[in-house]
Amino acid sequence: MWNRQVNTNSNARDIGVSEDSDLRNVYIDGTETRVVLNFCEKFNCTIEIDTSDANDWGNVYPNMSGDGALGMVINHKADICIGAMYSWSEDYSYLDLSMYLVRSGITCLVPAPMRLASWYLPLEPFQESLWAAILLCLCMETIGLILAYKSEQELYVPPSYRDGWWKCTKFGLSTTFKLLISQSGNSKANSLTVRALLFVCFLNDLIITSIYGGGLASILTVPSMDEAADTVQRLRLHRLQWAANSEAWVSAIRGSDEPLVRDLLNNFHIYNDDRLLRLAQEQMVRIGFTVERLPSLCYWELFGASSD
Repeated sequence: MWNRQVNTNSNARDIGVSEDSDLRNVYIDGTETRVVLNFCEKFNCTIEIDTSDANDWGNVYPNMSGDGALGMVINHKADICIGAMYSWSEDYSYLDLSMYLVRSGITCLVPAPMRLASWYLPLEPFQESLWAAILLCLCMETIGLILAYKSEQELYVPPSYRDGWWKCTKFGLSTTFKLLISQSGNSKANSLTVRALLFVCFLNDLIITSIYGGGLASILTVPSMDEAADTVQRLRLHRLQWAANSEAWVSAIRGSDEPLVRDLLNNFHIYNDDRLLRLAQEQMVRIGFTVERLPSLCYWELFGASSD
């Protein structure tokens, strides 16, 4: 870490700013920086920092030139570059790796899974087999009421006032539906058989509706969520767009021939920091963001190498 403060005891100079600037004197500290400080203390040297072109990792080109932090090393503008360096075989053809401290990795922060709200939400309390059993039970209730009501007409109603099969069917269907939604009917039952059957159907439908209401309440209380793109396979399956501020985040996998990696790279985009911040703050945009996964500080030091 390094701070630019006027009143801070500085231990290094930034040659990337003008000599008359108040930001020329800086204070540096950190795990890797202390190694450099101890080296300079032992061999009596001075630390100079150059931030003129170190805002990005940069690239190294075959003609022994480069830009960014890596370019400063290859162009001999800096002797040491301390930063998060990964398995970039192209860069290590021109630069030497001193050592690594701990393993690092790259992960992708994806949007939270969305809540499932669809037309079949009222059907979720019961499974398909249970719905089939309920429909079969309602059909048996309807048939029983039709036959019982027709028998009542034959036994207790004079022939001139008897209802036909069509009215008996309407009575069975409407009564079954009313009992299912806990509504009373306006039909008069004369026989004990019809009254007992209505009482049994009412108890049966009361149990069904109570179980259904409890299951629906549990679903609404603990909402069902969509599948999150929390694995590489799911990230590819969802075709989620993901982004970073540099090509360095995907340089290690850019040359892969695996279809999975190639599909992921097709959904990768490079944006500047301001646009990434705007995308992260927008509610309607669903995009993944790359971050570095560090168990602790993980930096490698790179030294310039000759073209031989």
